[in-house]
Amino acid sequence: MFSAMARRAVSVATLPPRLALSGLALVGGSTIPRTAVSDVALRTGTLALAGVGMIPAAAGSIFGAPRIPGSAYVSAVASAINYQPRVRRRIEQRLGRSLTDFALESATSFADVLTYAPASLGVDFGLRTMLLRETLAARHSRRVWSFEPGGRGASTRPEPSGSGERYADRIAGVQLAAGAALATVSAGGDTVATSIKVSAPRPLRMSRESFAAGLSYGLWRTHHTAVSDSAALRMLDRIDTVLVDPSVLFDDSLRVSDIREVAESDRVAVWEQARKALNDGTVGVGRHRIGGAEVVVRPVRKGLAETLIGEIRAAGVAAVTIDDDGLGSLRSGFDELYPAQSTAEAGLREALSALVAEGRTVAIVSSRAIAGQAVLRIGISPPSGEHVSADIHTDLAGAWRVVHALPAARTATRRGVELSSGSSALGALIMLPGVRGAGPGRSQLVRPRDCGPDTPCPDL
Repeated sequence: MFSAMARRAVSVATLPPRLALSGLALVGGSTIPRTAVSDVALRTGTLALAGVGMIPAAAGSIFGAPRIPGSAYVSAVASAINYQPRVRRRIEQRLGRSLTDFALESATSFADVLTYAPASLGVDFGLRTMLLRETLAARHSRRVWSFEPGGRGASTRPEPSGSGERYADRIAGVQLAAGAALATVSAGGDTVATSIKVSAPRPLRMSRESFAAGLSYGLWRTHHTAVSDSAALRMLDRIDTVLVDPSVLFDDSLRVSDIREVAESDRVAVWEQARKALNDGTVGVGRHRIGGAEVVVRPVRKGLAETLIGEIRAAGVAAVTIDDDGLGSLRSGFDELYPAQSTAEAGLREALSALVAEGRTVAIVSSRAIAGQAVLRIGISPPSGEHVSADIHTDLAGAWRVVHALPAARTATRRGVELSSGSSALGALIMLPGVRGAGPGRSQLVRPRDCGPDTPCPDL
């Protein structure tokens, strides 16, 4: 199956982007929607390029083939464009995320082949395998949930700056400054190109992308969760507040939760009257006068309601909701309760606007379409039910899993920053005169130039 997909991907990769994205295509012998075909074909194409490119790159590295003139400059340009946040955002605005990834990943693979970097291609091959698996899971989820990709619709998502973004912005300036400084002191062109490549925060992106791809695939495999917008999973590390719609915590059935202002001898009789009224449908959620007593009726709480709220607090983020009569003892689990409005939608909308105005990065868990700038929208609905505009479609168990992943997302970003800093420092060390090394992604050793027939080379 993989060989067939690889052959098709190579053919797609050789087509112009507009032709590669047009119409329907067959992947694995089945006809799938246009957008899904494009994503799967492009992902498979970049995977095939990395896999095939390892062969000439490894051969050149093992047999010590001379570098192709200008290959270092190609590699530097690909790295500079790929890891300059502002440049990449401009390209994404023109081409879209999928085509941008395809173009830049293909350019990176081409540059790694020219510079004989099989190790770099091998790492890319592993990451692109995970990304392809994520894309295939998204395709299957659309068949089960029957929704169009990009379900958020016209609403916009803010792009808050986290520790990873701040580091990428800083290192982008360092990347250009280092290249300009080396060029000023008349360093060789290869040295300038190498400095640009070693300063790129490649481990940071790989850490975040691999985490998000693994989480997306795991959500589908474990909870049959549908991710309609994978970009939302790349922002989990920046979330500091989770706004919960009270309705997702309750079932449709009702219960008598309390009886007040009644003597103990009459409590059982009033209870029976209240239960009969519930069965007849004459009372709803709220406070009612039955048999001279005040009867409080609340919806039945879902089994995972308390677990979800507890996990939000354990994840180190604020748990927020709007005040609702049905919350009962769940009120104590929330950090903030916003006042109820005329409708639940209005209350959630006001709460979301207030949180965003405070500078919070908000994820919302709701069964309704709430307008506002939430970074992540988790829609709670069954696969066969009516779907709300959301980035993730799941049940309460899937929402718990996403919240549970928030600390891991922050850890992935932190480790990515640490690895990027370490790799850049190591790359700078290898560039020093007299330090042995072959540059980023190359496995062969470079022998000193001052040895020859009359001067034996030292053992390496």
